[in-house]
Amino acid sequence: MSQLTAPKHCYLYTKIATYQGFGGPAKADNYDKLNPATPTRAGRFTINFIGPHVTARTGPGTYVWSVVPWGTPLRVSKQAKQEVVEVMLPGTGWQRLTKLPAWKHLDEQQKKVKDMVVARYAELWKLPTDLLAYKHTPAPIRLYTTVPDKWVFSDFGHVTVKYYLDANHNGRQDRRNAAENTYSDFIHTTPDHELVERLNTQANAGLYVPLGQSHGCIHAMPKEVDDMIASGYLKIGGAFVVHPYSARVVASFQEATDIPRLQTREVHFYPGQQQLVVYMVTALR
Repeated sequence: MSQLTAPKHCYLYTKIATYQGFGGPAKADNYDKLNPATPTRAGRFTINFIGPHVTARTGPGTYVWSVVPWGTPLRVSKQAKQEVVEVMLPGTGWQRLTKLPAWKHLDEQQKKVKDMVVARYAELWKLPTDLLAYKHTPAPIRLYTTVPDKWVFSDFGHVTVKYYLDANHNGRQDRRNAAENTYSDFIHTTPDHELVERLNTQANAGLYVPLGQSHGCIHAMPKEVDDMIASGYLKIGGAFVVHPYSARVVASFQEATDIPRLQTREVHFYPGQQQLVVYMVTALR
């Protein structure tokens, strides 16, 4: 008979920082058939991308405001006696927004496109404006126009952190199949929190909007996700762990495993408690 062998490694995890995070529902919600809300999937993952998200798909259910990366230069130009919304994507120069597949069907309706952009911008500013009115605070200096000079409409905010399951534990995404595909769950910010933060930074508005439930991704505060990136807690090749919804945050714990932990800092997400926790990882053997 074969004998069971003890795990090769043992690690101590000690909590050193906590941030806010809000994932998907604990049980799937199919109210929106095109974009159902699902639980954030548990597991131990490896980060492989940090940057603005771009929605690639087209057709029903497309996040049309997310086909342009956050921060892309934006303008309205005069062409053939009409106003045309243009974006400057890397390597392309200025081009019509309607050259992009998700917007192409509106190429002959440039006025409608501009009206949509103006209406979306007004919609995004409604939340902070309402909050200012609720606080009886004088409105700050006007920080925006009807069409901004940068694209601030992406549903996924200015930065995303994406990850994959390292199925063969070699630290590389070298099995480009279902086993190691990049997950559709990822960390990101939202336009509401981006603009509220802008008001707080530039006009000292003192506003606060709590994070809301996602469709399965992990919502994070813009300043907090930036801090995690700047501190090296979230980095390419770094570990990211999603716990089950029933798990509770602990100050420290030990883990025995055959798989070596290569990072001295790991970010763990506890969806049931809406917290992103940074642990210091110390090898015990």
